[in-house]
Formats: sequence, structure tokens, C-alpha cells
Amino acid sequence: MSWLCLGYFYHTLNHLALWQYIASTNAQHVILDGEVAPGEDMIIRVVTEDISAHANGTSAAGVLNGQMLVGRPTTSVLGAMLRHFGYDCTFFDWATLLRERGVAFDQSVQSATNPVGDYGVGRRATALGVRVD
Repeated sequence: MSWLCLGYFYHTLNHLALWQYIASTNAQHVILDGEVAPGEDMIIRVVTEDISAHANGTSAAGVLNGQMLVGRPTTSVLGAMLRHFGYDCTFFDWATLLRERGVAFDQSVQSATNPVGDYGVGRRATALGVRVD
């Protein structure tokens, strides 16, 4: 069994509960893709998110005045969480792939005119976790 966690992990503060659930399935592979906090420090950047955008969540749990707290981990934290729950962790090197393919992007926030920008500058990441038996 494999797990895909695409574009959700940074919409919660319940990271450990989610990892515990994923690990309990004995999934052999986990692919996680989403927004990360910049830097190599072991931090989870906590921010508020407006829930009026349906993609930000539909649960009323933890919502106050239309806002909820979410956490964006650095890749260091994400790797530590994977290892803690029994997975080797490898991050896909988007920046190198984009450079090798000649894909242009800028430092701006991702948009329709810069669809790969967040990957190129490390604001989004893709991690592969492989179960250690």
C-alpha cells in the first residue's frame, strides 16, 4: 500500500496525528507534496488561514472569526517526522530538474504565470518516504 498526501499537510496543525495514522496503515511508500516554510531550521511556521476558500478546509474545528491556525514545516522537520514514524526520506530536487529542462521561473509567489516558481525556490517540496523494515 502507498499513500499520497498532496497539498494538504500545510493546512493543519495535526501533523503528528496524521503521520501516526499513515504509519498505522503500514504503507510502504508515502509521497507528500505541498508548501513548506523556508529555511533549514527545525520549525513549523504557524500562520492563520482564511477558511472562506474551500481548498483551505471545510471543518469548523479550531475556526474563529473565519480563520484557523495551520502549520508549514521546514523540510528538516518534514524529514524528521518521516524518520520518526519509520520512513527513509528523500526530497525531489525540483530546482535542478527545472534548470536542466530550461524552465524559467521567478522568485514571486506562485501564480498562473509562474506555476512552478514555488518548487523552484523551495516554497513547495515533494518528499518520498520509504518504509524501513
